[in-house]
Amino acid sequence: GKTGVEWLVPIGVTAGLMIFLSSMSPTPPVAAAAPGKPRFAQVLAVVNHRCLPCHSQHPTDALFPAPPNGVTFETPEALHAYAAKIKQRVFIEKTMPLVNRTQITEDERALLASWVDAGADTHD
Repeated sequence: GKTGVEWLVPIGVTAGLMIFLSSMSPTPPVAAAAPGKPRFAQVLAVVNHRCLPCHSQHPTDALFPAPPNGVTFETPEALHAYAAKIKQRVFIEKTMPLVNRTQITEDERALLASWVDAGADTHD
């Protein structure tokens, strides 16, 4: 069996990681969704601030030397192709961004869901 000391290491590492992640400076919120169909420019603003730090060919987030699961959102075509998955992970499950590293707001989550629901157009 494991001794008490062996169990402390993973707990300490996990706690330390969570404290580190929660201490990261928040970024300012992107403009809130206007009523009706969101403009693609609004969607891009949210994606650029909240998704691309990890989901790009060259992530700027130090924890990700490569995009998670190889998923990138650098082109309108990629955003359109992943639209349903984006809604699922960002709006329904709220599992992205990972531990909300990029401080996405509830309004931004709703904007992305509205965009998907309106057909995930990639032009205004």
